[in-house]
Amino acid sequence: MTNCNFDKKITIFTFKYPPAIYGSGILAKFLKKELEGKFKLDIYSTQSLLIENHYNNLETKNKALRATNEESVIYLETIKNKKHLLYRGLRLIFKGLDKLFKFQLVELLEMGPLVFDKRYFSLFFSPKPSSIIILPLGNFFNLSVYLYSFIRRIPFSLIPCFHPGADDFELKFNWFLLKRAQKIFVLSNIEKKYFIKRGIEAKKIFLWFVKLNPENYQKKSRLPKLTLPKTHKAIIFLCLGRMDKYKRIGKIIKAFNKALKETENIFLIIAGQETTYSKKIISMLKNNLPKNKYFYLGRVSDSERNYLLSKSDVVVNLSQFESLSIVVLEAWAMKKMVVVSHNKVFKERVKNSKNGLICKNLSNDLYRKIIWLSQNREKIKNMGEAGYKSLSEEIETPIQDLI
Repeated sequence: MTNCNFDKKITIFTFKYPPAIYGSGILAKFLKKELEGKFKLDIYSTQSLLIENHYNNLETKNKALRATNEESVIYLETIKNKKHLLYRGLRLIFKGLDKLFKFQLVELLEMGPLVFDKRYFSLFFSPKPSSIIILPLGNFFNLSVYLYSFIRRIPFSLIPCFHPGADDFELKFNWFLLKRAQKIFVLSNIEKKYFIKRGIEAKKIFLWFVKLNPENYQKKSRLPKLTLPKTHKAIIFLCLGRMDKYKRIGKIIKAFNKALKETENIFLIIAGQETTYSKKIISMLKNNLPKNKYFYLGRVSDSERNYLLSKSDVVVNLSQFESLSIVVLEAWAMKKMVVVSHNKVFKERVKNSKNGLICKNLSNDLYRKIIWLSQNREKIKNMGEAGYKSLSEEIETPIQDLI
């Protein structure tokens, strides 16, 4: 800590920390590693500072409350309790903000239950940081962090998670934040060009590559509490990430179903943070694949994730939207081959048939690639090694130089 800049304190707001599988929690982990020891550093998240409104069913609400210190939580079920004094107060505040910011915030109160953490309010009385970094968050959390920075006059930087699939309110609010951020860190040239083309000043957009150390991944991969079923030397395909509809996991299952009619030499692992879409994925697996040809996991730890990467041959990501696929970078860190969708961000890094394969027609194209790969182990190895080389050639901008 001798090199620490004690005059500069940085506060990071992130959706989940310690990280669940991927998302802003992983970026928070990288940021912490880059900045710790160089600046005073605070990290707040929806696990330590829960301010959200997306808990629309009892099961999700209970999980949210268990993730926090329940004594510090104020829970207000707005739909059933619209006469509550706190609800009325918030509605008045939000109406005022609607006029000030010229977009609809009151809608947030109508979306479902609100969960507050009293620690949020203590931020307004704590020592003021020099700057704030906002990672991809939920709407209400984003709003709360912005209000904190606005009221206390603290400049903020943003690492956006922006894609055309967001709902209208989120699109408006994302642009609102982007225009007011002091600096924007983007994770790909595609994203940088996208923002500039839509009117964001080029001088405040900085390219930041998440630089992985392959040795760290290979060391951590040794420890498995997890045991895989016997795969009889099959080619193991791994789908890793949040189980949302836009990840197109259903397309992967359909391609596997078709490929299994022509080859027995394949096995599928699906793992990641579960969502409301997970039940559909489980149902599709049961209805389309034999039990001895797939392995389903929910959320996995860092060590389990790296173990899965170490045991797989091919990592598949057909995601429709990506700011940056950390899954691809981690696969390359482990010298694993990748198969990805025809997505601009993927195409920026993955060179077809050199360091991975790109699917244009999704299920049908993936089916043909699965058959081809099942007969070409040497090609899988070569493309994995080419990916490792691509990762080592990435140009890194140290994040501390951007702050």
